[in-house]
Amino acid sequence: MKRKFKITLLLLVALIALPLELSAQTYEFRDSTGIYRVEYIANKEVSKPAHAWRNDIRVGIGMPGALSILSLNGVTTGEIVETIFDTRASNYYYSSYIYIPPLTLEYSRYVKDWLLIGGKASFSAEYRYKYDKLTDERVGIDTSGSFVVGGFFTMRFEYMRREVVRLYSGFGVGMTVHTCDRVQTVTPFVDMTYFGVSVGKSIYGFAEVGGGTSGCLRFGMGAKF
Repeated sequence: MKRKFKITLLLLVALIALPLELSAQTYEFRDSTGIYRVEYIANKEVSKPAHAWRNDIRVGIGMPGALSILSLNGVTTGEIVETIFDTRASNYYYSSYIYIPPLTLEYSRYVKDWLLIGGKASFSAEYRYKYDKLTDERVGIDTSGSFVVGGFFTMRFEYMRREVVRLYSGFGVGMTVHTCDRVQTVTPFVDMTYFGVSVGKSIYGFAEVGGGTSGCLRFGMGAKF
């Protein structure tokens, strides 16, 4: 009789706790006759994690910011200096500026369901070729070209997570190396993602609005694993 009472009491405790539990639980008690276990599973669907992936890798391409757009195919400081001080300037002509938009490679890891931490590398360039007027041969790249390489520590915050669509913001803190007129300048830099959206599951596409070396508008593809 005492044993039946213990089992009944144990079942009542389990039923009271049932709405609060999301996974199977096992209760155990002992008496002189042995060990008794009662297991129940809550009558509620177990919450699934927001994702089954821990790693995220993506590649992207960006559109230049306003200042870069204004300088494309225009007269740069390097061009003015060369025209004034290079006595050989009249012996050469130049191609139009070639612009390589911001290209990025980023790796992140989920440390929480909504937070990713990782790193990003970026590259962009604006340059033109130099030709000999007499032979029309290309003799090199105009030194007034601009090349920018960046490396950043990144954090990304997902504030809306659905099975297919996610909204997020983030930032990166790091350094850029800017090469122009054979002079390299290293500068601390912040790369911002004001708003981003990704569409897809393990393979997805994304679009972002931001500021920094990655460009003002960015598009790309990513994979989670």
